[in-house]
Amino acid sequence: MNIFLIIHTQQRHLTIMAKGTVIVARHGERIDYYLRDSGSNWLPTAERKWDPPLTNRGQMQARRLGQYLDKLTQTHDLPPIEAVYSSPMVRCCMTAGEAVIGYSSSAGAGAGASAGAGDRDRDRKGNTNTAAGEQLNLKVKIEHGLVESMNDKWYRSWCLPNSDGSWGGPEPGPAAGGNFETGVFPPVDEGTIDTRAKVPADSLIQTPSDISQFLSDYSGDANDTSLANTAFAHDFETSREVASLILHHQQADDDDDEHGASIFSLEGRTYKWGSFESRTSQQDRMQHVVETLAERHPNGTILLVSHGGPVTHLYERLTGNDWSVHGVSSYTSFSVYQRSDADGDEEGDSCWKALMTNDSTHVQEMHMESSDQASSFV
Repeated sequence: MNIFLIIHTQQRHLTIMAKGTVIVARHGERIDYYLRDSGSNWLPTAERKWDPPLTNRGQMQARRLGQYLDKLTQTHDLPPIEAVYSSPMVRCCMTAGEAVIGYSSSAGAGAGASAGAGDRDRDRKGNTNTAAGEQLNLKVKIEHGLVESMNDKWYRSWCLPNSDGSWGGPEPGPAAGGNFETGVFPPVDEGTIDTRAKVPADSLIQTPSDISQFLSDYSGDANDTSLANTAFAHDFETSREVASLILHHQQADDDDDEHGASIFSLEGRTYKWGSFESRTSQQDRMQHVVETLAERHPNGTILLVSHGGPVTHLYERLTGNDWSVHGVSSYTSFSVYQRSDADGDEEGDSCWKALMTNDSTHVQEMHMESSDQASSFV
């Protein structure tokens, strides 16, 4: 065989093996949905009605996600996870942090267990035997572009007098003048809307420091019995370890070109009650975030944690398929994407391939699906 052809073939093989991978996941079980399904309403006493934390079961789902992703990247010959990004909503930050803990503990436990483990561990920056998350230098970076859909249904889920977290608001009665199936919503008395829904959406978003402080102080909800009578009942009593993994902008890595700044900013956007984000705008920002982060991490795997709507609509944009092919995102379900520039057009547009779609094997394996695991959306 021609020596040039051999070298060219080997180089092409190495390029394919080093191709970057993007994993996009939905957050874990949220406390407002859990209490709603138990017959109560979390929102009336909540300070930030639009920003519920996870249940204990949701935290466990997220930790198992991280453990599963460590095995997945190994069995599918994907690069190790080298960066984690999260929506600024607390439920996503907790999911991302728990996933980092699970991934790090699994990767640490596997180091040296096989012939190739030593090389793989060095790929993970060579850190060993430190606190979970710290051993791989993984932190959670806040990215506003991964935030929830700022649409009518999201606002109705928390800003109305009888909101209980349900997407689109509580189901209207026959005489209420609305039909959720057709997207027609009942009229709203503007004077009863939470006034915070009427200010620009960026004012509803916490800074990384605020998120970290909240998680440091948070010790769960007294009505959360999602892991009661299980061996894991006391494993998630605090979120201090997760809080320590939230990357503040001033702590950004030296190799981050944007020094920790969010790719997409809500500042200057007009999103608020009556001025909602469109589906196309949501897809645009999600795609922009994925494309930009893929360029920053061309040879590694990155984990992005977002919400049901954005995750599903991103799938539509990247693959060109209808959202029904993806299906409703269950808690901590994820999809895996790789980009092939060779398939793009002459202007350099890239083509994405979904290697895995809406996978929730890790949740099913632990037999702890949430009651609305197959039907929840945001």
